[in-house]
Amino acid sequence: MFGQHRGGGGSMGGGNPTNWIIKWFSITMAVGFTFVFTPQIHGATVDWAIGYMEVNYGAWMVAIGWFFWWIIVAMLTFLFSALVVMLALMAGEFLMLTLGSGGGRR
Repeated sequence: MFGQHRGGGGSMGGGNPTNWIIKWFSITMAVGFTFVFTPQIHGATVDWAIGYMEVNYGAWMVAIGWFFWWIIVAMLTFLFSALVVMLALMAGEFLMLTLGSGGGRR
């Protein structure tokens, strides 16, 4: 009873193939953007982050702060780029469907 799938919007079901493509393409693009942009963002913000950590947490945090800030920047870059790519693809899909249907005219 509890282990049965009752249909609906389950993540393991078939679903729309376009949604699957959008999801995996956006993840792939986000990995690429993260690889390219993390060093630039980290380099531009690491001095501020380490200064903040030293003032608020002490000198011991500076030793590990550089590495932790790298991880935080990489995660935020990945999440932001995945979101932007996914929204752009969904907006493009919506625009194509809207224009393809004759702009809503019957």
